[in-house]
Amino acid sequence: MELKSALPSEVGVEPGTEPAPAAPREHAAGEAAYRDRTFDLLRLNEVLAEKVKLLEIAHDAIVVRSVDSSILLWNRGAELLYGWQAQEALGKISHALLHTKFPVSCEEVDRSLSEEGWWEGELVHTRRDGAEITVASRQVLKRNDEGRPVGILEINRDITAQKRAEHKLRESAQRFRLLVEGVKDYAIFSLDLRGNITSWNQGAARIKGYSAREIVGQHFSVFYCQEDVLAGKPEELLRIAAAEGRVEDEGWRVRKDGTRFWADVVITALRDEAGALRGFSKVTRDTTERRTYEEALRELSGRLLRLQDEERRRMARELHDSTAQTLAALSLNLALVKQRTGGLDDPRTAKALAESLELADQASREIRTLSYLLHPPMLDEAGLSHALRWYADGFANRTGIKTDI
Repeated sequence: MELKSALPSEVGVEPGTEPAPAAPREHAAGEAAYRDRTFDLLRLNEVLAEKVKLLEIAHDAIVVRSVDSSILLWNRGAELLYGWQAQEALGKISHALLHTKFPVSCEEVDRSLSEEGWWEGELVHTRRDGAEITVASRQVLKRNDEGRPVGILEINRDITAQKRAEHKLRESAQRFRLLVEGVKDYAIFSLDLRGNITSWNQGAARIKGYSAREIVGQHFSVFYCQEDVLAGKPEELLRIAAAEGRVEDEGWRVRKDGTRFWADVVITALRDEAGALRGFSKVTRDTTERRTYEEALRELSGRLLRLQDEERRRMARELHDSTAQTLAALSLNLALVKQRTGGLDDPRTAKALAESLELADQASREIRTLSYLLHPPMLDEAGLSHALRWYADGFANRTGIKTDI
């Protein structure tokens, strides 16, 4: 396997020989510094030679650079990630080659390396094709036996896709948060496992009267009437929601100013991917106005039914006391005429008189039946059960259909 690092020969030093002087020998201090630097590079390359196989098979981009940021090692992972081959990258200044963008200043990174011996964070690099990528970088400062810095080991992992996914997730969460917070007709908020409020939207502030600063952290039982709190209703609703996934409830709730409103409530259990309960969401709608309308409608319906019953009672009384009596009188008169005249000589006249008597009796029976159907006296006198049985018996007699109750 090719060793993709700057070996001593690449920095002007032949293995096993003394390094060439960087300055005239009369400058002893410069010669000593050059010798120390060359020795450090030799030691660093010895370390790289021992570990190059592991570095080459690593999937992450591994770069070793000198203290002046010249690239000394560029593994296969770096080639795949950045697009430059090792021979193109070795000896280059890494930050210039990759157009590194730091989340903090370079001075802070250098200070952390110098003081702590390592630095960890996210960097933005530019690939050979010009695309910017985000990497999770860990950099470790290597020192010689005497404690002098000799190089920096840098391990970079591409997290561009992860950062994009996180960005999309944050955008989605932000849109959802804005949507929830913008809803004003519903109080939407979340609870922790103990029932303490952890979020609060504008609808909740409008309906219940509390600002988020006032209410977040308090127990949601503050919205319940005293009798419900004493009965343990808030805790019972959470228990049912945890067991069944959700629970619906209607009842009186209390605003910040002490006024009551009728609420339609849905509490939903929130679970993570593993199924562990993480909290609850609570949606409350103020239905006081609807309840008021429904009560008014029920009252109006009741009044209409009472008026209808009274009108039916009046009609039944009129038919029984007036019309039925008139028909009864007519029947008596016709019977009297028939009795006084005896046998009529004209058959047609006799037949008409007989039919009139029959029609008068039939009309009288129908009037009595209609009067009883409109408002059976038995309903007031004997109750609903007896009235129904009387009605069924009458229906069976009139139609010949057997009816049982």
